[in-house]
Amino acid sequence: MPPPSTLTLRNRISVVMLITVMVIACATTPPSSRVDGAGPASRAILQVTNKSVDDLQLFLMRSGTAIRIGTMPGLSTRVFMIPLSQLGDGGELQLRAGMRTSPHSHRSGIFAATVGQRIAWVIDSRVPSDVVTVR
Repeated sequence: MPPPSTLTLRNRISVVMLITVMVIACATTPPSSRVDGAGPASRAILQVTNKSVDDLQLFLMRSGTAIRIGTMPGLSTRVFMIPLSQLGDGGELQLRAGMRTSPHSHRSGIFAATVGQRIAWVIDSRVPSDVVTVR
């Protein structure tokens, strides 16, 4: 049996190696959080303000297909990254939102957006919310 000081040294080395591996694993970005490339040139930024008290499901409509973007908590503003794969070739787009029982009760106007642009939409149940700003 090795002397006790050797075991302690081995334990210390093992702990240091384990901590190093954990730090490296935590420092890398998982592939699921990357968006069609690395920079803003590969996505559009969507800012949605929900002035309704209801939590809403948010969809991007492209060529008649509803693409779920995420959940909008009531009385909040959220920013979503829309990857190039969801924007398509720059054709007509529309935003829709609603509760699970009525997923398309709020509709934006038709708009066009490409990567690198910022899209803003305000959902307000008291007034029509069809105006979308694209910069």
